[in-house]
Amino acid sequence: MSSHYGALLGFAAVCLLTTTVQASHYPIEVVPFIEQAHKDKLATLNLTETADLLDALLTGKQRKEMATRSGIAVETLLDYATTCDLLRLRGVGPKMARLIKLAGVADVQALRAQNPDDLAVALQEANKKHGVSEILPQKDTLKDWIHQARGLKIVITE
Repeated sequence: MSSHYGALLGFAAVCLLTTTVQASHYPIEVVPFIEQAHKDKLATLNLTETADLLDALLTGKQRKEMATRSGIAVETLLDYATTCDLLRLRGVGPKMARLIKLAGVADVQALRAQNPDDLAVALQEANKKHGVSEILPQKDTLKDWIHQARGLKIVITE
């Protein structure tokens, strides 16, 4: 039993040391910003992680093809892609990515131009209206997210 525990701890340590700075991947089934019917359709296409979904929706051509295959509107797929793209920021999970979008920040590129003070107000107002998160990020966290966004490659194209 202890050798299994040791192996598990070793595996966990390797995972922690090799994680990328850019991405937090989540199972699509636990992501609140994707409609359940769409989750079911995406699962039939073997898209089960947010990173896989983002990779499948990077270009307009890919989104059109996915719309045909899944029956999900291109505009909805673009919304899912830009929300998944926000998950590349360290510290941003699915709820916060959605709240950022509800606060009027369309994507990573738009986040680059944000002022932390203004973003804090917009997040607070959006959260008051939609009740997405129990805890809102501090301004230092917002500054970090904006800084990270400025360092990320823009991956979603028309």
